[in-house]
Formats: sequence, C-alpha cells, structure tokens
Amino acid sequence: MRCDDVARPDTGADCNNCANSLHSRRARWVRIAAKVDQELRGLETDARYQETEARMRRHAEAEAADLVARQAEAQQRAAARAEAEA
Repeated sequence: MRCDDVARPDTGADCNNCANSLHSRRARWVRIAAKVDQELRGLETDARYQETEARMRRHAEAEAADLVARQAEAQQRAAARAEAEA
C-alpha cells in the first residue's frame, strides 16, 4: 500500500518507508555538513548552509543519474534475454 504524505491511507499509521527515507536524508545532511565544516573552516552560517545544500543537490542529481543508468541497463538485459528466447 502506498502512503499519502507519510501516512498510510488504509491504517493512518506512519509509513515506515517514508520514515527510513527521511532518516537517510537527515543522516546524509549531517555527513555532508561535517565534511563542509572540515574542508571549509570558518564559513559563516549562511555560506555553510548554501554549500551543504549545493552538495546535497549534487548528491541527489548523481543518485538520479545512477538510477536512470541502472534502469537502462536492466532494460537492455531484458531485451537481450527476450531476443535470445525468441
């Protein structure tokens, strides 16, 4: 059952998948922010936030590109299997 904005429509309970995704994003933010602090010591709060946000965005873009590539590979493998079976 799919959730509706972090709540399951059938039971009203919290969606575990959404909770896991949120936890993962928060953990990634903490890791990236720590790396920004380490690499760019002395940044003001706004600049630190902007750099962390930019790195989060690049990470999300890279993940999306990786997903698209893996899906394309899976489609190619499925097409090759179908061709071999035919």
